[in-house]
Amino acid sequence: MRMDDLSSDWWEKYKYFYLVKEQVDRFILGLFLAVLIDGKLQVYLYSGFVQFFQNQYYWISTKHSIKNIINVFNLEGVKIESFRWIDRCEIEGAKSIPVSNHNLQYHFSENFDIGYILLNDFDLRALKNNKRFIFITRKVWFNSDEIIPDGYCAIGFPQEFGNLSQPIKVTESLGQYVYTSNLSYIPLEHIPFEQIENQDITLTNIIITDSDAFYARILSDPDVSDYLPRSIVGLSGGPIIAFLRNPKIKDITVYLVGIQISWFPEQRIIKAEPITRIASFLEGEN
Repeated sequence: MRMDDLSSDWWEKYKYFYLVKEQVDRFILGLFLAVLIDGKLQVYLYSGFVQFFQNQYYWISTKHSIKNIINVFNLEGVKIESFRWIDRCEIEGAKSIPVSNHNLQYHFSENFDIGYILLNDFDLRALKNNKRFIFITRKVWFNSDEIIPDGYCAIGFPQEFGNLSQPIKVTESLGQYVYTSNLSYIPLEHIPFEQIENQDITLTNIIITDSDAFYARILSDPDVSDYLPRSIVGLSGGPIIAFLRNPKIKDITVYLVGIQISWFPEQRIIKAEPITRIASFLEGEN
């Protein structure tokens, strides 16, 4: 299909997502944690991406996601069954890359819902051989002053899309169990801060005052059912992507806008930390 033939709302239609799926897939690196607590198996999914910044590689996610990981590790009597990157490397019979929880290096922003886990040499050696994802660099950071995109989407691994003992795509062996999860793609309509400033969000009693955050409304495709998650648990830290058609090179360029941090379910509105704020965090400014 020619870029000129696409309608202005092409990015809202699930049937056109194949045009950007390969690019978008490569932006995300999920994290899988399974533990035994009082003999019961508990499974957690986390979304994020890997940023190359000042000669270091950081797995970027939300502060509350990384704090949850640390809190689970510190539970009395907890037993770690599996702690691995969801790298989606399709090698038959091969497991995903384990994350060492010994001397895990992490850091949180003081003011914002941003955190990172520093990748070690073992992570890097394994992940660099995987063509299914990329290390993010400044080249794909979104700049709203220079780019007017066609549209946006959020991606991540929603907890509700995960199942035990039902092999689909992303699999992780857990003794007699197999855990599977599917990546979710959620089209978004950007909402300028001025349109929701100081609105009292129903059922949450939260007043929106953060003018530098990114806000968007979750859209649904009437031609497709049951592809949107009911809850964003697991999606926190997932990248927000912007799309821009480029007819000259007959392609669609994708940019990293930020990471999803929270949502207001009644209004189907999500809030994201923008990439500018993440960059400031990595520079030690917040």
